[in-house]
Amino acid sequence: MLSACPQGLYPPGVYTPKDELVELCKVVAEYGGVYASHIRNESHDVLNAVSEAIDIGRQAGTPVIISHHKVAGKKNWGKSVETLELIDRANREGIEVSLDQYPYKAGSSLLSATIPPEFHEGGTEKLVERLKDTDIRTRIKDIILDPER
Repeated sequence: MLSACPQGLYPPGVYTPKDELVELCKVVAEYGGVYASHIRNESHDVLNAVSEAIDIGRQAGTPVIISHHKVAGKKNWGKSVETLELIDRANREGIEVSLDQYPYKAGSSLLSATIPPEFHEGGTEKLVERLKDTDIRTRIKDIILDPER
C-alpha cells in the first residue's frame, strides 16, 4: 500500500501547499494507495486541519488516514466530537476516512513540533539562531501558550 505523508506539524511538510498535496495524492490514488496525514494542527485549528485532510482525499480520490487523532490543549476539549462528526460525514459522502489514536492520555513528539512553523524558516541553523534571542524566545513562548492571539 502506498501512502503520501508530506504534510503535518513537522517542517518541512508543514509548508507544503494543499494543491501540491492533492496532486501528489492523485498519483498515489492511481496505484491504489492512501493519503496518511499528520494533520497541520491538533489544537486550536484542528477542525480546519481535519477538514483539509478530508478535502485532499476528496479531490485526489484517495482514502484518508488521520494519524494519531487527538485534540490538544484544555481550551480545545470537546472539539473531538466535532472532528469525529467531520470524519463521519465524509464517510457518509463516500470519502473513506479513518484514523488512529494514542491508547494513552499523553502525546509524544519532537520538541521542535511545538515551535510555530514560521520560526523554522531557513532550517535548523536559523531556528537555533532565533532561539538564542531572548525576545524571539518570549514570542515563541507566548504563541505556544496562546496560539489564537
